[in-house]
Amino acid sequence: MRILEDELKLVEQARGGNLRAFHTLYEAYAAPLYAFILRMTRSREDAEDLLQNTFVKAYRNLSRFRGDSHFSTWLFSIAKNETVSFLRQHKRRNGKELSLNDVSTPALSLPDDEDPEVDVLNSETEAVLHQAVSHLPEKYRAAFLLGVVEGLPYEEVGKILKCTVPNVKSRIFRARAKLAKWLRKHYPEFAALVPERSKKQEA
Repeated sequence: MRILEDELKLVEQARGGNLRAFHTLYEAYAAPLYAFILRMTRSREDAEDLLQNTFVKAYRNLSRFRGDSHFSTWLFSIAKNETVSFLRQHKRRNGKELSLNDVSTPALSLPDDEDPEVDVLNSETEAVLHQAVSHLPEKYRAAFLLGVVEGLPYEEVGKILKCTVPNVKSRIFRARAKLAKWLRKHYPEFAALVPERSKKQEA
């Protein structure tokens, strides 16, 4: 995700009532936020609503943004809170989940250095990965999506999830272990897609 160079300047302008500045921020960060929310909820309708809620809440609380992190990090934190709260309130809802083969679902490809011999863009592989990730507990799913799929630095993930970097690493490690276990049980031929250790963790 590209961070706007004049991000803080735009935030200050938006605080002063400049809607064009806030729209620039929206245009820059709406897509990655939507992708994250959609992967968490598996529902286009819910993701669109939660994205709108995220930006409405951000605009109303611009005065609370202290500038000790990227504005995008602050947005992801709001989106995460809104999404987790929604999922907990609608845990048993039916009929709104996306099909695993829905072509509009954001690609869930892992970084190339995870396993260069695996073609994660294959449609069948994408479907299996989406299904596996959807079975993760919320806190592990969020850490995995932010730190591995989105590729955000662990320091940024920690700010979004409000936890320490070691805790982020622990959550991602546990997410990988749970994914690998689920894949070995249901799709053993895809188990190598999610190694339980990554280069980041070994560094």
